[in-house]
Amino acid sequence: MKRNRIIGITGGIATGKSTAVAYVREKGYTVIDSDLLAREVVAPGTDGLDAIQAFFGADIVVDGQLNRQRLGEIVFQDEAKRHALNDIVHPLVYEAVKERIDHCVEAIVFVDSPLLFEGIEKAKNHGIRYDEVWLIDLNEEEQLTRLIARNGLTGTEAKSRIDAQWSMEKKRELADVILDNRGSREQLYRQVDDEIKRIEEAVRDDK
Repeated sequence: MKRNRIIGITGGIATGKSTAVAYVREKGYTVIDSDLLAREVVAPGTDGLDAIQAFFGADIVVDGQLNRQRLGEIVFQDEAKRHALNDIVHPLVYEAVKERIDHCVEAIVFVDSPLLFEGIEKAKNHGIRYDEVWLIDLNEEEQLTRLIARNGLTGTEAKSRIDAQWSMEKKRELADVILDNRGSREQLYRQVDDEIKRIEEAVRDDK
């Protein structure tokens, strides 16, 4: 029996990954959202939230909920604390992603992961193997402009958030498929259509 094909989708902050992922969903494909799972593993009453509170202090939780704005302010200005947060949350997310992959019966399954390359070796340790990885690509100047407009950040704040991730240049070197998002939304959709068609044909050939 053939296993399902696991396609990772990643990008940089404000490169348009969410737009591409939403389109993949509209086409009827299963997308496992690692950001959504990251929220679930630190929901009220979880071991993840307890661990974050133990490390960052009681005031990081307000009315039983994680104060995400405050946490973001801390970790985007302190690399050591950002790594500490990742060490708490990422293993829990990998376990959740693997569980959902194991329960998928579809031939093609997508995993939406903004920090896919940064954590790919740790993901492998949890049994997650990507058949290929798609990168939603954008140059840094436009990435910065979109992030400022989208999140209402200053230029300095936006730059620090971009710099907290691996560079797009480094991600391009690692990606199996690069989807250029410098054009229109329709142009991005056409690229997604072409890649999905290619994968569907490969799946049919495997049968």
